[in-house]
Amino acid sequence: MKNTKLGLISVLLLSISSPPMLAQTEAESETADTLRIKPRLGIGHTSSGGGFDGFTRLEGFVPLLQTPGKNLTFLEGRLFLDNDDANLGGNLILGYRTYSANSHRIWGGYMSYDNRHTGHNTFNQLGLGIESLGTVWDFRVNGYLPIGDTRQGVGDAGVRDIFFRRNFLILEQGQNKEAAMGGWDAEVGAKLARIGIDGDLRGYGGLYWYDAEGSSEIWGWRVRLEARPSDNFNLGLSLQNDDLFGTNLVFTVGATFPGSRPQGLGDEDDQVLARVAESVQRTNAIVIDHQDDFQDVPATNPETGEPYVFQHIRLGEMGGEGTFESPFGIVENGLDQTVSDGNDIVYVQPGTNPGIPPFTIPDRVQVLSTGPIQQLDTVETGIVQLPLSGAGILPTITPGAAASVTLGNRTTLSGFYIPDAATFAIEGREIDTVTIRDNAIANSTQVGIVLLETTGTVTVTDNRIDTTGGLGNSGFFIGNTAGSVDLNLVRNQIVNTTGDGMGIVLFNAEDSTVTLSENILTDNLLNGIGFRLANSVNVNFNINDNTSQNNGSAGLFSELFSNSNSRVTLINNEISYNQFDGIYMALIDNSEGIVTMTNNNLRGNQEDGIVIGLFADSDEIVTIVDNTLSENQFNGINVLLRDNSQGTVNVTNNTILNNQFDGIIFTFLDDSRGRVTIVENTLARNQRRGMTVQSTMTAEGEVLIQNNLISDNETLGIAGLMIGDSSLGVTIDNNEILSNGHHGIGVSIQEAATLRLEITDNRVDRNGFQGVDLNFPQPDGIFIDALNNSTLQLLLERNTVMDNARFGAFILAEDQSELFAGVRFNTFTGNPGTLDNANGFVVQTGSLTNLEPESTICLDLSNNTSENGFSLNYTDLDSTFKADTTANNGTISIPQLPVEPLGDCPVP
Repeated sequence: MKNTKLGLISVLLLSISSPPMLAQTEAESETADTLRIKPRLGIGHTSSGGGFDGFTRLEGFVPLLQTPGKNLTFLEGRLFLDNDDANLGGNLILGYRTYSANSHRIWGGYMSYDNRHTGHNTFNQLGLGIESLGTVWDFRVNGYLPIGDTRQGVGDAGVRDIFFRRNFLILEQGQNKEAAMGGWDAEVGAKLARIGIDGDLRGYGGLYWYDAEGSSEIWGWRVRLEARPSDNFNLGLSLQNDDLFGTNLVFTVGATFPGSRPQGLGDEDDQVLARVAESVQRTNAIVIDHQDDFQDVPATNPETGEPYVFQHIRLGEMGGEGTFESPFGIVENGLDQTVSDGNDIVYVQPGTNPGIPPFTIPDRVQVLSTGPIQQLDTVETGIVQLPLSGAGILPTITPGAAASVTLGNRTTLSGFYIPDAATFAIEGREIDTVTIRDNAIANSTQVGIVLLETTGTVTVTDNRIDTTGGLGNSGFFIGNTAGSVDLNLVRNQIVNTTGDGMGIVLFNAEDSTVTLSENILTDNLLNGIGFRLANSVNVNFNINDNTSQNNGSAGLFSELFSNSNSRVTLINNEISYNQFDGIYMALIDNSEGIVTMTNNNLRGNQEDGIVIGLFADSDEIVTIVDNTLSENQFNGINVLLRDNSQGTVNVTNNTILNNQFDGIIFTFLDDSRGRVTIVENTLARNQRRGMTVQSTMTAEGEVLIQNNLISDNETLGIAGLMIGDSSLGVTIDNNEILSNGHHGIGVSIQEAATLRLEITDNRVDRNGFQGVDLNFPQPDGIFIDALNNSTLQLLLERNTVMDNARFGAFILAEDQSELFAGVRFNTFTGNPGTLDNANGFVVQTGSLTNLEPESTICLDLSNNTSENGFSLNYTDLDSTFKADTTANNGTISIPQLPVEPLGDCPVP
C-alpha cells in the first residue's frame, strides 16, 4: 500500500506539472490526414491482483512505420519493479493497427514477449492479441503462452511435517512451486461518459481462462473502468473473481509525456483515429500460481531402500496392536513382532512406566525410547527427529539374574535407565556393530557396558555410568583377542567405579580405530582410561577433549607391547588431580608406534604429569608438544629409556610450571639408544630442577636442548639444567637459563662414563644465591664435574654468563677423569668467584674427594672475555694440565705449576 500511494502521488505531480503534448494552435491546424504519432514515455503503478504482485512501471511507445490517417506499426516496452523485494520484469510488444473509414473503427493485433522474476525464479512468456476500437464499443482478445521452464521450485525440497501413521513414520515432503499460467482473456466495453473536452470514461466486462502444470484450470470474470481525464493521465479500476485467486480489486494509475493522442480533434472520426496510439490493454505481468506441492510418504531406510517399521510401546497399556494409534503395553510384545531385516524399530513411550524386564534385542533391531532426542536417517530428507522424542523421561529396565540388556548384531539401544543390574547393565558377545547412546546406568554389580569379541562399528555416546562394583570391574570394557573394530566413545560420563575398576578399559583390538572424545571420567577407584595392546595388535587411538580427574590411579594408563604398532594421539584433554600419574604410557617389547600428545592440561596429579617408558627394544616416536604441566607432585615430564630401546622423543613448546620435582627428566638405562629433542619449552618455578638428563655408561643417545627458557627453579636441585652420570651426546644451544636456585647448568659424570657435550649460544644469568649452605655445591652459572674415570669432551662457545652467585663457569676434572675442552668466544661478567679465587672462569684438575688423583685436562681457551679473569688451577701435582690460551680478554691466573702446551691433545 505504501508503494501504491507513492506511485499515485508521483504521477499526479507529473500530470499537474507536465505541459500538453502540443500547443493548442498547433493541434487546431492538424487533421486526421496529417496526424503523425510521436514517441512517448510514461510511468505508472498497478496494485496487486490475481497471480501477480503490485508493480511500478516505466514504459515507452515508439512508432516504427505509419501512414497518417491509415495505419501504424509500433513498438511498446515496459520495465516493472514489483512491490515484493523490488524484483524486475518487463515486456516488449510489436503491434500493428489500421483504420477502417467504412466502419469508423481501428483494427489491430500484436505479438509480445514477457519476463518476470519472482525473487525465486524467472519466467518467460509469449503473447498474442487482437483488438477493435471504436467511437463507443471496443473488443479485445489476448492470449498468453509461457515458454521455457514454466514450473519451478521455491527453495529446497524438504519435509514440512513428520508424524506416525499406524506402523510407519510419515513424511509430508515436497516443495513449494511457482508455475506460470497460460490462457486467454476477452472483453467488450463501451464509452460511458465524456470527461472534459477530449477525456472519456469507458467500462469493460469479460471472461478469462488460465491453466498451468500442477494447477487446475480456472475460469473467471472481470469488470473494469478506464478513465482518461486528459491525454497525459489515465486511471483504472478492475474487479475480478475466480476459484484459484478469489476476488481481487486492482487499481492502476499512469501518466505519459507527451500524451497518447492529440487534443482538439472535434470530429468523432478524428477522435477514433487518434486512438491508434493508445497502449495495448492486456495483463502485462505473467500470472503465477503459488503451488503447495507436498505429499505423504513413508520414511525409507537408506541402508535397505525399504520403509522403517515401528512397533509402538506405551508402557502400562493393555492389549494393543503395536501401531501408533493402538500401541503395545509391553516391550517384549514389540520385540516379538520385529523382523531382522534392518528396518524394525521398537519405540517406547514411558506411559505409566511399571518397569521393563531384562530383554535381548534381535539382530538388526533398534530399541529407542522417547526420552532423548531420537534422530533417524532417511532416503527422503536425510536426518529427521522422531515425533515425541526429547520428552526427557527414560523408561526403567528392572534387574534380573543376568545382564539387563543383551545386544544382537547391528542393534541399537537408546534412552533407558538401567539401575542395579545383577551382573552387567548392557552386554554384547561375539557380535558385529552396535550403537549404545543416551542411557543412564547406575549401581551395576559388575561392568556397566561390556563388549567381548565385538567387531564392526561400535558407537557409545552420551551415556552416564555411575557406580559399578566388584573386583576388576569398570564403567566400560571392550576386549577382543582377534578381529577389528571401529570404536567411538563420545560424550559419556563415567564416575565412581569401585573395586579395581577403571572408567574405560580397552584390551586388544586388532587393526582397529578407537576414538575417545569429550568423555568425563571422574572419581573412579583406579584409572580414568586404561588400555593394553599386545601380540602384534595395531590400533589408531584418537583421544581428544576428555576430562579425567580425581581418579584413584592414573588419568590415563596404557601398555603397548609385543610388537604393537599403534598410533596414539592425545589432544586437548584435561587430566588433573589423579592419585597417580596424569598419563602413564609404557611401550614395551619391540613396539614401533607413534605417540603424539598435543595441547593437554595436566595439573595437580599426585605423581608425574606425563610418564613415558620405552622398554625392551621398543622403537616408538613420541611427540609431546604444546602441553601445560603444572603443580604435579613429582615431575612434569618423566621419560625412561631402557632395555635396548631406541625410540625418538620430541618435547616441544610445553609450559611446565610449579611441579614438586623436575620440570623434565630423561633417564637412559642399560643399552638404550634414544634420540631426544627438547626445544622451545618453558620450565619455571619447579621445586627441584628445571631439567635433568642422566644415563648409565652403557647407554648411547643423542640429546638436543635448544631454545628453552629455564628459570626460577628452586634450591632443592643442583641446577636449572642438570646433566648427570651420562654417556651421551648432549647439545645445549641457545637457551635462557635464569635465576635458578643453584647452578644454571650443572654437569656431573662418573663411573667411566663418556659424555660429548656442546654448550653454545646460551644466556646463563643470575643463578644461585649468596650465602647458600656450604654442604651443597657452590652456585655457578655453569658447573661441570668429571670424576671416577669418566671422559668428557666439552665444547663451550658463544655463551653469555653473567651475574651468577659464584663463578661464571667452574670446570673440574678429578679422580683419574679426562677432560678435553674447547672454550671459545664466551663472555663472563658479574660473576664474583670466592675470597681465595675471585675469577669469573675456573678450570681445575685434581681431587676434591682426595681419591685417586692424576686427572687429565686438555684446554683450548681462546677469544673469551672475563672481567675478573681466568683461573687454571692444580689441586694435585700428579695431574696433567695442557692448555693453549689465545686472545682472551682478562688476566689468566696459574697459581701452581706451569701449564703444558696443548700440542696434539684432541679438543673439540
